[in-house]
Amino acid sequence: MKENGSIKRSEKRVKKFKALKDFGDQTSFHGFRYVAEHSSFSIRRLLWFLLILACFGGLVFQIVDRVTYYYGWPVTVNVGVNYNKTLQFPAVTICNQNAFKASLASEHGWYEMIERMFSTQSFLDDLLQNNMYENITLETLYLNTAHERDDFIFSCSWKGIPCKPDDFNKILTDHGVCFTWNNKDDHYVSSPGVENGLKLRLNVEQYEYMPGPHDAAGIKILIHDRLEIPRVYALGQAVSTGSNVFAGVQLLKVVNLPSPHGLCSSRELDYIDRYSQGACKLDCLSHTAAQMCGCRHIYMPSKDGYPPVCTIKKYYDCLKQILDDFPSLYEENCNCPVPCTFNAYQNDISYASTSRFAANKFLAGNISQKLGEKLKDANEVTSRMDGDKLEEFKDLYTNFYTKLSVVEDELFGNLINLLGEVKTRFSENFDYLRSVCSWKKWLYEYQEYIVQKNFIRARDAYEERHFHIISLAYTEFILMIENKIRSLNSTVFADEAVRDFLYHQTINILLNRQEIVRRSLINFTELITAYRQGVGIFNYTYDYAPKSHNDYAVPVHLLNDSLTHNRYAVKFTGKFESYLNRTYDILTFLKKLADNAYANRSVTDDEMFYGIEEFRWLMRNWRYAKAVTYYEVVERPYRTLQDRYSEFEKKCFSTENIMQSIEETIHSLTKTIGSVNNTLFAPLHLISSITDRYFSNFVGTKYDIGTQFLSSQVKNGKLDLGNLLQLILTDDSDISSELDQVLSSHLEIYETIVNDQDSFIYYNFSNHSEYLQTFENVKEIITSNYTELKAMLNLYETVGEDGTAFLTSVTNLEKYFSAYMGMMNINNEFIKENFLQLDIFYKQMSYEEITQQEAYDPFALICDIGGSMGLFLGASLLSWCEILDLFITNFILPRNRPQK
Repeated sequence: MKENGSIKRSEKRVKKFKALKDFGDQTSFHGFRYVAEHSSFSIRRLLWFLLILACFGGLVFQIVDRVTYYYGWPVTVNVGVNYNKTLQFPAVTICNQNAFKASLASEHGWYEMIERMFSTQSFLDDLLQNNMYENITLETLYLNTAHERDDFIFSCSWKGIPCKPDDFNKILTDHGVCFTWNNKDDHYVSSPGVENGLKLRLNVEQYEYMPGPHDAAGIKILIHDRLEIPRVYALGQAVSTGSNVFAGVQLLKVVNLPSPHGLCSSRELDYIDRYSQGACKLDCLSHTAAQMCGCRHIYMPSKDGYPPVCTIKKYYDCLKQILDDFPSLYEENCNCPVPCTFNAYQNDISYASTSRFAANKFLAGNISQKLGEKLKDANEVTSRMDGDKLEEFKDLYTNFYTKLSVVEDELFGNLINLLGEVKTRFSENFDYLRSVCSWKKWLYEYQEYIVQKNFIRARDAYEERHFHIISLAYTEFILMIENKIRSLNSTVFADEAVRDFLYHQTINILLNRQEIVRRSLINFTELITAYRQGVGIFNYTYDYAPKSHNDYAVPVHLLNDSLTHNRYAVKFTGKFESYLNRTYDILTFLKKLADNAYANRSVTDDEMFYGIEEFRWLMRNWRYAKAVTYYEVVERPYRTLQDRYSEFEKKCFSTENIMQSIEETIHSLTKTIGSVNNTLFAPLHLISSITDRYFSNFVGTKYDIGTQFLSSQVKNGKLDLGNLLQLILTDDSDISSELDQVLSSHLEIYETIVNDQDSFIYYNFSNHSEYLQTFENVKEIITSNYTELKAMLNLYETVGEDGTAFLTSVTNLEKYFSAYMGMMNINNEFIKENFLQLDIFYKQMSYEEITQQEAYDPFALICDIGGSMGLFLGASLLSWCEILDLFITNFILPRNRPQK
């Protein structure tokens, strides 16, 4: 039995393997037949099996990736450009950047309240309670104080046709009171371009600006679907004044897919019928405000009067905090999905400045007078009601008046007295310095005279007596001596009496020249001794100084220094004497030659040549040595004293000029202050009295005060005061600088005096012991004296800073009134500050439509899976059916068949 069972199981296994083999041979499942083929090697069958498993893994990965992608609900975006013959024009909402009009706020008595609401908010609760402003609603406040349509929208045209008043609706937005054009459905255009659009000329009335929720100047514009609630503050574009703005519009239609492919949706809103994401946000904000505060802001939607607009008190007690916190609450509490379809308007804005021609043409119209009156009234209102402006004016005037009194006291009291004291001290110091310069220059002249008359004059006398004879016609002299000696030495000369006369004549000539040389040596020694000892050879009288003063005034050091001050002086002073001694010796040699020639006619040519040439050489070199000695030794002290005198005189002359300049400056400044005092302050005091009445009970206008302050009389007074203050500032600086120069010159003068060794003896002799101090001691004393003088010289400190501050206060008031009066001018600048041109138009007669579509559907998924099967396994959907049939037929159904 067991064997039969085993046989049957073996037969079944064989049948199954055979079924697999047959399946492999017949199936479209590539590679499977190699696995089922029993005749193949096992390794081959294993490799094919592993390969099929790898491809099957790739197939599974691809199927999972595609299924995941399918359930990611991918979408595609189609952008199409549609062309229309006509397009409906969008709505245009324009808002003045300034929410409140100053004159209207003042007229209702709300100016101070609004100012505190949107500036400091200090004492706001007390102000609201005391004036019973608590129950004023925000709607009442905004509507009654906003810029009016007729003033704001200066002109308008639609496709070249003037607009009607009812074309603009006054609405309350998140930016305040605004005006919307095109709330109807009959505004279509059939052509693009500026001429087929909306043209607006707007007057923002900057002269009526006051504190509010927005600080900018100009307008805000929002181009939107006419059925949408305009969120100007959140989405609007700012446009400044003084420009011509071109807004080219293009319509954009967006179609989004709902879940699961997209997030678009819509829901019913509590207060708004038409859904949009912006409307949903406003609806949520209004709902939140109603729940927490029981009221809303002016721009929030309502239904049947609920929720009501908040009063000012409720706004600050509750609503303001809600608005501040709402951005963070929005994500948590508001469900505002993107709508599935909506229209958006894209606009390209370009700017051009308002041309001068356009401004002039605009001004040429009959508008200046009307605008001028409004401008003047508005400026007067803002100048009184605007606390900051009024306080600014008060501060400027108080500063001006306070400094006016201070400057008068300092300028015509303290400064005049100070100038008198400074002038007295300066005169004392300057007179003393002048006397010092005068005495020292006299001493230099005295010393020059001594050197010239008592020393150089002696040289001149010696030169006249002896020095000039030594080398006088020395060539002729030596030729004469040569001829005489040769005659005596000649054998032809036979007459002894004549020879005897000639001999004695020659000896006498040589002895005379030797005597002159000897006396010259004595004179030269006396001259050098005089220079070395500083004792004059002569004793002449100079000016009022007695002869007894000469020995004390001699510049001993200078004379002595001249002998050794350089190598030329030392060298040629010695050579002067040496050459004279050698000259004496050569004359003695020539005498011996004469004796030998007379006695025995034994003089040789060599002896004769030596004597003659030696004498000539000595004369040439002695004359050069004499010239050098005269220049470097004898005459040098006089030249040096002249240089010293010249240099000292320059210092004194320069100092004298500076001192005179200081004295003239002080005198001129004193005179100028006196003249300015007579005419300067009268118009300023007149303006002060007018201004005091203005502040006390608002008598008069700021315009009247400005007219007085900007008058030519005040301008001239300011110019005089400015020139005077500048003169004081300049003179103070100049005098201080010049005084530093005087100090420097004074020190140089005293340094020259106290360091002049050649004058020490005479200083002591003439009782000028103050000049015998060391320069450091003198410098300390002089510097201390000038420091005291400079300490007194505080002209600018006395009045300069306060004067400059007063001049600044006058300038500030002048600028203030110039700016204020300038605001009254209807000119090009006024047009640029208040007006702007706005052109809105379609750029082209087409619009873009952006549509979301499903990017992947079930059929695409099946195709991708089938392609992956063919790629990895070479199979198709039928291949999977074959595998299923194989398993059902051979592995499942046989088990259920009855055994036979």
